[in-house]
Amino acid sequence: MGIHDSRELALQDWLGTAGFSRPEDYWPRQWVNAHVDFAAVDSRAWCTPG
Repeated sequence: MGIHDSRELALQDWLGTAGFSRPEDYWPRQWVNAHVDFAAVDSRAWCTPG
């Protein structure tokens, strides 16, 4: 379909939308990073036909 996607684009999109700018945003930012890592790498095994 010609859709360009990557871990970096997903993270950029999420962080840009979230607008994390306060010190209290440390843990939410960590959660976002972990979730994007999972979606970009670990979840692919679930989506691949065995």
